[in-house]
Amino acid sequence: MMGHGDALADTGGPSLEAVIAELGAREAERRRRAALALPGAAGAAGREACLEALGRQLLIEFHKGVREAVLLALTGLGGGDVAAMLGRIVCLEDADLRGGALEALSRLGEAAMPTVDKLLADADAEVRRRATELLRGWPAAAAVPRLRAMLETERRVTVCKAALEVAAVAGDASVLPALEAVKVRLGNEPSIVFAAEAACMALAGASARARRKRGAG
Repeated sequence: MMGHGDALADTGGPSLEAVIAELGAREAERRRRAALALPGAAGAAGREACLEALGRQLLIEFHKGVREAVLLALTGLGGGDVAAMLGRIVCLEDADLRGGALEALSRLGEAAMPTVDKLLADADAEVRRRATELLRGWPAAAAVPRLRAMLETERRVTVCKAALEVAAVAGDASVLPALEAVKVRLGNEPSIVFAAEAACMALAGASARARRKRGAG
């Protein structure tokens, strides 16, 4: 009789149930291989069960390598349902798990946008600050409107500072009026004034380089 340890080596392909069972193996390497194999074993028909199993494993897994495999499997699975699950994890206290979820969300592209928007509007300022970091890797067309909205309305210093730092690298000249607005609103905070001025200089320099490049072309 073939045990669970042999399931992943079966040339006929392991069943979904066998791979899910392997997630409970004592050996970390078996759990890691199971996590990576699960999306393929699940296919389209087993997507819901796959997502549920990976999400459950992520919450209880203590081994870094296995966690990374679970997150890799989730990003490979993709989709708004994966993003929503990762968004819930971003709100947890476990710093390593939270960081992994944020990184995975950053790789989901457009599928993550509705979840990120919810995080940016979360009542918890720390959640909003974490979500702001996700905009750093987004295309300007998606990041800039969200950064502008944050800088025009956000009142928490930590969140505004994060938005200013991201705007300095992910924004464009259209963010400049919002940078001035945040300086007026939170001008009594030296760190905000410094970050806003630094972002203004960075964006002005980027605009000048873009103009020179267009002229050279």
